[in-house]
Amino acid sequence: MPHELLHTGNGFLQLRYQAWDFAPPYGGSQFIDSPGTDCYHSYLCEEVVPYVDARYRTLPARDHQAIAGKSSGGLGATVTSMLRPDLFGAFTKEEDLNLLEILGVSACFSPGHDGSPTLPFDPRTGALRENEWQRWLAWDPVRMATTHADALRSQRGIWIDAGTRDEWFLDLGALAFRDALTELGVADDIVHFELFEGGHHAVEYRMPPALAWLAYRIADRP
Repeated sequence: MPHELLHTGNGFLQLRYQAWDFAPPYGGSQFIDSPGTDCYHSYLCEEVVPYVDARYRTLPARDHQAIAGKSSGGLGATVTSMLRPDLFGAFTKEEDLNLLEILGVSACFSPGHDGSPTLPFDPRTGALRENEWQRWLAWDPVRMATTHADALRSQRGIWIDAGTRDEWFLDLGALAFRDALTELGVADDIVHFELFEGGHHAVEYRMPPALAWLAYRIADRP
């Protein structure tokens, strides 16, 4: 689990975790616990955070810890912040599904009892499999926001961005999530929302300003 320590100028290091895509047997982990891909959410929260806090001069409190990610990592950062607001006080959500990729996400969201992926649709007809599809929707950050409103309102910073030509239309998801935050009463001054010119790929240049903003949000300030 990649992480970075950001110096804030006050003699302490702020811890920032970055959720990159891993490569379980079926693809990215989406950073949730699943019998199909393993317990990535628990690993991050229960092993990585204590490990780093025990070995580096961090400020070991949720108000000084943030999590960032792009694409599947953005989903992981968002979901983790809603599920574990006791650990993370700020997050960034930066935004081609082929059959193999859908199979990988199915291993995360709709695995069988043995961990094998179950598609949310019939691959022959395209008809939705309602039970599996509902399991996918349960991990939709826009739907999760309503039941995790207190966690979202407790954040010190939330960065949301996406390209206006995102190949997977994640700009629409970003808009929907921003609207959900407004409806839940999340303060405007803790949210950075931006749609930039670009697509889903080759947008690594977006990370430095997002991380700088996160470091400022979780730093101790007069």
